[in-house]
Amino acid sequence: MNIASGSKTGKPFTEFGWMNQLSELATQPLHLQTAFWHETMTTAADVAQLQADWLQKLSAVTTPQQVAALNAEYAQNLFRKGIEESSRLTAALNPTGRKAA
Repeated sequence: MNIASGSKTGKPFTEFGWMNQLSELATQPLHLQTAFWHETMTTAADVAQLQADWLQKLSAVTTPQQVAALNAEYAQNLFRKGIEESSRLTAALNPTGRKAA
């Protein structure tokens, strides 16, 4: 396993089929490409804000227990955000998902 990429082959884009999905997206109508770009940028901003909040809180803690608790909270928030963003992105790209969202 290639530790740096987290994949067995060292080629995570091909291993997980992401490159195929991105290639397919390029053939989609412009409104879908725009939705994907918008949602991706929104996700990046949300994750950056989570990290900024975590770093600000981290600067105020003084004990290892507080650091551990803060790190656990950050991890939970990051995973939750990942699930939320994945659902939102799916809804933005999928007309059926957009109606359900």
